[in-house]
Amino acid sequence: MNIALFFDTTTIVCGAAVIILAVLSSLMNPFFRFLPSHDEEEEPEKDSYNTNSETNTASGDEEPLESTENQEEKIDEPVNANDTKQPSLPKLTVILSPHEEAEKLERHLPDILQQDYPAGYQVIVVTEYGAHDTLDVLKRFKHSMETDPAAYPHVSLYVTYIPNSSRYMSRKRLAMTLGVKAAQTQWVVFIETDSTPSSRQWLQHIGKACTMADTKMVIGYGHFEPETPTAWRFDRLQAACYLLREDVKGTAYRTLSHTVAIQKDEFMQNDGFEGSLSLVRGEYECLVNKYAEKGMTQVVTHPKAIMTDDKPTKRAWRSNRLFYLATRRHLSRSLPHRMLFITDQILLHLNVWAILGIALWGTLTQKWVMLGAAVLAFILTIILRLCGAHRAFSRLREPITLWSVLPLELTVVWRRLATAVRYLFASPYDFTTHKQ
Repeated sequence: MNIALFFDTTTIVCGAAVIILAVLSSLMNPFFRFLPSHDEEEEPEKDSYNTNSETNTASGDEEPLESTENQEEKIDEPVNANDTKQPSLPKLTVILSPHEEAEKLERHLPDILQQDYPAGYQVIVVTEYGAHDTLDVLKRFKHSMETDPAAYPHVSLYVTYIPNSSRYMSRKRLAMTLGVKAAQTQWVVFIETDSTPSSRQWLQHIGKACTMADTKMVIGYGHFEPETPTAWRFDRLQAACYLLREDVKGTAYRTLSHTVAIQKDEFMQNDGFEGSLSLVRGEYECLVNKYAEKGMTQVVTHPKAIMTDDKPTKRAWRSNRLFYLATRRHLSRSLPHRMLFITDQILLHLNVWAILGIALWGTLTQKWVMLGAAVLAFILTIILRLCGAHRAFSRLREPITLWSVLPLELTVVWRRLATAVRYLFASPYDFTTHKQ
């Protein structure tokens, strides 16, 4: 018998080890572990729910918006206030806090104002005094809502202002807090001006999640528009898979999505953003990290509830990653979250180097069985990792080519390392409002 084909102990051990490592490392990746949320599979139907008097009257004792500190300007009156049909979906308040984003507001606000939400909702825009472009946009929408009320049947629109005297705290956090105070509903939904919902049923899915038992927070899913570079979309999706599983199976750590619903009383009783007021950015991360409780967070990933974010500039993309490193130090449960990613990356790279090493050894020593084991391990790695990625991509509607998955997975750690190096050379005063 040819010695090259002899099944000696070394061949058996190395061949079995590389195959087992291929399977184990492929199972230990966020796409394969990805757990879809249990949001509804069928479309909520208009006026198909029973009356929930407790939810609809939750804001009955709240002060009217236009009387709070004389800083709010009423843009439009609620529509259909005397409608006898009251679905069980809760009344919601959607809060936007644009900063020099009049163009984005004009492009995306129609999709927010024309949601099919029969329970009724209000949209509060928190801006700065003197933001004339933003106010001009809002006035145009007011005129449109007055002249064509049928196009905006369930919504009311308000604006309130950030005090010019605010100092030593994030103006974004202040704007979001003012929006919560002005809200006339128990549930408030934070979103960003550069995001647009995928359908007019987006708010219905968020509202239905709010009605589920023991729910204190609802997190939506968002992704970048297809024109965004593939590596950016992949990095965001991979990180989202880690976070979505934590949301469903454990305690939410943070969110990449700019769609978060929380109860007004919960926010006010726990002093809002207290504990992170000095940070320039990271509002959604800190909000989720502070208020999330195990088993009380709902995740909405329904295809018609996905939010699509505008393509960021290269500077904005890098800035967001740097600010996360600054924010991470203030978040709870950071170590377990990071350790899972580190473990996955170690196994992935160990698997690749083991396949290359065993293949090279088998070729040089003419142990073709060992080489065959390395080839089989490589094939298993490709198949298992692509199957996991395909499942996650399909569920979250992410149009990334499957054949780019392995190269992107192998290089994600280097992209993160590059961000860490930039953070080391950045000034700490870039990330805080306390400039001393």
